[in-house]
Amino acid sequence: MALFYIHHNLDGWAAKLPTKECVGVFDFLPADLRLPIAFEDADESNDSHIESGKDHGDSLDSHFWTDPLMVKAIVPQLTETLSRLDPQGSGVYHANSERFVRDLDALDTQLQETLASVKSRPVFLFHPSLQYLLKRYGLVFAGCIEPFPGKEPSPKYLQGIVDRLKAAHAKAIFTEPQLSPRPAQAVAEAAGVKLFELDPNGGVPGRESYSELLLYNARILREALE
Repeated sequence: MALFYIHHNLDGWAAKLPTKECVGVFDFLPADLRLPIAFEDADESNDSHIESGKDHGDSLDSHFWTDPLMVKAIVPQLTETLSRLDPQGSGVYHANSERFVRDLDALDTQLQETLASVKSRPVFLFHPSLQYLLKRYGLVFAGCIEPFPGKEPSPKYLQGIVDRLKAAHAKAIFTEPQLSPRPAQAVAEAAGVKLFELDPNGGVPGRESYSELLLYNARILREALE
């Protein structure tokens, strides 16, 4: 039995579960396609600085699934790994992978069409979980409320985000359903912008499938930024 997980900096606890083999699928993504995490420096002496993740542990952003073409890039090695683990199912895995790649290309086309009208718009996220999506479709990651998951930002840091929202003439800021919306609500009110919700994980009615999830986020981005 094998267990597949994303990456040790996201769900590394899974690699410690008792199983014959653990497979980190982020390792299938070619190195030149991996993005660094754009950490916001939450230190109150330097609230507005953005750095590449140096000195913050693992600096790679493992949320690659928010871009369907990044998922497409892992399909060949994922298929070979499944075939190695289950040789009898190899034919099924290869047939399914070909169909899946076609679906990913179609999804990419839909996302391009949905987001074409908001290219180059600044996007302020709750935390940097959708960088792959933004980069792929030409939007600009301009800042986030919670630089480090689980660590609430200081009032001074939040004021810096408010100032940057105003300076960028941003139209919205985004929450995530897995996290408390209170900091984002306060920032939205202070900056005079609207509040919308993006979802990096899905698994709820209306965004249970992969395509539903990405199209939901694209529609929310278009609605918020047009």
